[in-house]
Amino acid sequence: MNSQTLLRTCFFINIKQVNKSFKKEIVVRPLIKRNVGSLSSPTKHSKQFTSKKLLGGLHNIKLINNLHQPQTISSPTRHTSNFTATKTMTDEQEKASKEIFHNVNESEGWLTIGQYSIFGWSVSGMESCIVIKSDDVQLAFDMGIAVPESIKSANVFITHGHVDHIGAVIGHLSKRSLLGMKPAKYYVPPILVESLTTVVKSHFEMAQAMETFEHVNILPIIQEDVVRLNSRYFVKAFPTIHRIPSQGYILYREEKKLKQEYKGMQGFEVAALHREGKVIHDIVITPEIAYCGDTTFDIFTNPPTPDLLNVKILITETTFLDEERGKNMVQKARDRGHTHLSELSQHADLFKDVGHIVLVHFSNKYPAKYIRDCIYHKLPPELRIKVTPATVAKTTVASSLY
Repeated sequence: MNSQTLLRTCFFINIKQVNKSFKKEIVVRPLIKRNVGSLSSPTKHSKQFTSKKLLGGLHNIKLINNLHQPQTISSPTRHTSNFTATKTMTDEQEKASKEIFHNVNESEGWLTIGQYSIFGWSVSGMESCIVIKSDDVQLAFDMGIAVPESIKSANVFITHGHVDHIGAVIGHLSKRSLLGMKPAKYYVPPILVESLTTVVKSHFEMAQAMETFEHVNILPIIQEDVVRLNSRYFVKAFPTIHRIPSQGYILYREEKKLKQEYKGMQGFEVAALHREGKVIHDIVITPEIAYCGDTTFDIFTNPPTPDLLNVKILITETTFLDEERGKNMVQKARDRGHTHLSELSQHADLFKDVGHIVLVHFSNKYPAKYIRDCIYHKLPPELRIKVTPATVAKTTVASSLY
């Protein structure tokens, strides 16, 4: 069956007649927005959706997901991989793992962790865009693909100049313009401002739409800068280590809390103190989410800011997962400005104060199931229970065609 190009998702449907009442069982697989020719059946690595269809539409779609189930793992490539098995979890750790994982709800690619929802579309060398939203803030990190989930993000923070992280800025701003939205602001390392502005200008010259270019906002951000998103949230940059100049970002939440000495007082009494000019609130600033972009592991052994290892949610890359016989894959990751999963395993204690870790930017050679199996087998229990991989970009037919 040929695919159809929709706004964001199309489906592979395999229908078989179950009984004479015309009930049909449907296997549905999400696809990214691309024109794809003839589609083959979902592979064994694919997430699948199952549902029953009565005449009139789809109902009760349920995601089948085997995350964090212990299975034997083998390398997805032809080389031989050697895995060092971690110790079996105790009953208490297994229970804790299930409780924590169940607090990470996955729906249509969104990971909901606490008050935040995270859409992590990321494949190393291909495209990355991480969208963060809650009731009172929305932003995006990197724009290597302008996924529909990112279009409402009026503030975009770019980590570096590689195309898989910056190549869709034009698409993002064009889509927002088409939908009548205000121009977004694109915050980039200072070295990228001139080059990105030139590229964007060239596009709108070709499109004969210079009136749109006049409203483009490409802004530099350095480590000392504070970008205020609203009255509660702001973003700061921190340096990372990659093959080219790069930086990560931390989202902070600012809250006013009544000073301890005034707690227990009546409201009118506190109001009277405020009218007298008394400072009745403490300002509490919390590092909420850190996004590292592409980086070596050195930013964790020698963090540029202590907030990096005290965030509620850490979004970081593990481009490399496995070992190749006769090769030092950790050194290969370092040489390319990336991180290997085993580095997290060997330094699990560094992340004791991090609430949850979302891993992104896996090499394109790794299927989603293989990624989950590696995390289960290679990370120690105390770290494994707080790690979730963002694999939405891996669970599509079209992504397997790269």
